[in-house]
Amino acid sequence: TTYYNTNPSATHTHTAASAVQENYTAPTCTAAGSYDEVVYCATCGEEMSRTHKTVAALGHNAGSPVQENYVAPTETADGGYDTVTYCTRCNAELSRVHTTLPATGPTVYYTVTFSVPNGVTAPSALTAAAGSSVTLPTAGAPDGYTFVGWVTASVENATAKPTVLTGSYTPASNLTLYALYSYTEGSGGAVTYELVSSAPSDWSGSYVITYGTASSSMYLLKGVTVSSNGAQIESTSNAASYANAGVTLSNNQLSNVADDYVFTMAAKGSYYTLQSVKTGVYMGLASNSYMGGYSTYTASYCDWTPGTGTNASSLKCAYGGSYPYFGFNTSSKYFWTNSSVNTSVRLWKGTSSGTTYYTTVITEQTDPDPDPEPTTYYTVTFSVPSGVSAISPMTVEAGGTITLPTAGAPSGYTFLGWV
Repeated sequence: TTYYNTNPSATHTHTAASAVQENYTAPTCTAAGSYDEVVYCATCGEEMSRTHKTVAALGHNAGSPVQENYVAPTETADGGYDTVTYCTRCNAELSRVHTTLPATGPTVYYTVTFSVPNGVTAPSALTAAAGSSVTLPTAGAPDGYTFVGWVTASVENATAKPTVLTGSYTPASNLTLYALYSYTEGSGGAVTYELVSSAPSDWSGSYVITYGTASSSMYLLKGVTVSSNGAQIESTSNAASYANAGVTLSNNQLSNVADDYVFTMAAKGSYYTLQSVKTGVYMGLASNSYMGGYSTYTASYCDWTPGTGTNASSLKCAYGGSYPYFGFNTSSKYFWTNSSVNTSVRLWKGTSSGTTYYTTVITEQTDPDPDPEPTTYYTVTFSVPSGVSAISPMTVEAGGTITLPTAGAPSGYTFLGWV
């Protein structure tokens, strides 16, 4: 049966649909949000209810502090910077703290001068800003003496070795360093070389380097000359068989050793150098990581660490590369470098029956005054206003003169001179 009606609500009952969200306003860090929750009839779509709801403000979320407005301090003016924290959501500035960096004041410089015996060329004085380091030079040695390093006070014929400075040094004041030498008395010149079986506390001394320890298979490293600094020297000219070297082996000691096969190991900072007594050439690595020779010391390439790992006779170059270890080419019979330790390459350290002395005073080569006063040097530093390029300090021997530099001038000013 079909019915017709002009008033459908008279017979209709609403059925609530799921609530929906209308008029949504998102909350911010500082303001609440809101929306209307509305229910409609699922059948006829008529609005049955509407409830207004509030969403709480999010609040700020502090990010990591950042540094802004940095101004470096100068000798005469303070600097500073702001430490600022921003909200990660709205980027609002949450805090700002200013830190002042006090003026640095004039830079302090220290001068290191060097005292050597008469007949030895004194190295030039070195100047460094406070807290900075200098690289200590080496000094020549009179006949019969070996240069050991530098000491802070004069020493005369002591049997106890004083604290020696080499390599990098940070001065804390103006000072003079004295060249320290060693010499041996009572040995009659006879030196034997004993096989190194354990690492000594100090590797400094004279050495023979061999492949093997038996006379039937031994080869000795030989000092060579080089045509250029860092030249590759891997060839049969750098090795001699035991039979051709003219040495004597007995009870793990080598004797009758010519200077051709003797190398001086000297401390250089935390490393050691190997220098031929015969030719003066330093053993090192060439830039291609093969064994090279250097007529003048070259940092890193000529720096060695003896006794690495468990092998007391191993030698590893500070330069690194693919082949940093001292080795031997058993096919061609010459010394070269390897990627790993060759345990058959051995060190033999020179010993004598005499007494070793340490001294900075070599009377037979000096004036009647055995401890001459060191040359005095003065350092002149220059203070300029902020924004004007700094001028390097100048060092001059006492009684000498320097030519004063000119300084830049800020806009509107004229440089007149120094006061």
